[in-house]
Amino acid sequence: MSGSSHPPSRHRHQPSGWFARVVPVPVFALVLVLGLVAVLTATMFTTLRVAVLDHDHLPRLPAPSAAVSSTRDISLDQIVLFGDSITEESFNVDIDGFGAILSNAYARRLDVINRGYGGFTTEWCKHFLPEVLNATVPDPQDPTIVDRAHVALLVLFLGANDATLSSHFPRYAITVDRYIANLEGMLRDVRQVAAHANVLLITTPPVDPDLSPGRSIERTHEFRDAAIRVAATAASDAEGNGAENVGYADGATSRFPSPPWLRVLDTWTVFLGDPDAEWNKEKVDGALRDGVHFSRTGNRALAEAILAEIRVAWPALAPEHIPFRIPSNLDLDNERLPDSAFVNRRV
Repeated sequence: MSGSSHPPSRHRHQPSGWFARVVPVPVFALVLVLGLVAVLTATMFTTLRVAVLDHDHLPRLPAPSAAVSSTRDISLDQIVLFGDSITEESFNVDIDGFGAILSNAYARRLDVINRGYGGFTTEWCKHFLPEVLNATVPDPQDPTIVDRAHVALLVLFLGANDATLSSHFPRYAITVDRYIANLEGMLRDVRQVAAHANVLLITTPPVDPDLSPGRSIERTHEFRDAAIRVAATAASDAEGNGAENVGYADGATSRFPSPPWLRVLDTWTVFLGDPDAEWNKEKVDGALRDGVHFSRTGNRALAEAILAEIRVAWPALAPEHIPFRIPSNLDLDNERLPDSAFVNRRV
């Protein structure tokens, strides 16, 4: 046989020269693809960065005029619940939290805002109560704000941690005199930051030391009495300044002197039935689930007492006396929409 035969090549074409020997084709293709991806990514990042930084060129919604703010405003006045863990968990529906009950009662009428801070005392809370109120109250110097929402009621409920025993909880326990000074300072702050707000001061509730060690019935009762004295002092100051209607909230659960903007709600009266009643383990344990935090029974009792106090002390704030901010669907006039949706004003 003449010549030689070779098996056919498996590739149609093989690159030749030094480049083919140094850089295989698959590697070269991969480098090209990665390079292209890098260029595209850098371009997109630069474009996005310019768009974000150059925010002046972003489209903006026109700012509402003062007239629009006053006629189309549907914000609600607020009830602010300010306290410790008892308040923080007050929106827990699993325990019929008193805050949740209040929120339901005031739906579409007032916003009930939870500002409870578990483990906190007056010694800490006094430092940021003004900021809590400032975050809710609109700036009085802002000329565009017309008839905007404000704090209608502050529910001030602190003392359960202040009244602990220093031998068990040195981080929390303070003296009664310090507690009084803190409450008085917080009330002054309220009058400065939210001058038109009413305040419902709730006394330190009874405890069961058997279920919550580090607490004392006698010491807790001292803190309860201290809150009542704070309100009485405010009443005396108000009388000295010529205020009217200083006295008892007749018919309410508490019967302690206070100025018109301040009322005391005594938890001992709520849970034990009388302001002078002796501590009763059966009644207290029925209102508490762990010796300090409220059970369903305790939460429901407190919610009912708060509403009862509001109805007597500030009848205009009772839920049945506050119209829906946007009217009932039965009151909407289809021929006058959207104007008929904005007819209700604040009381």
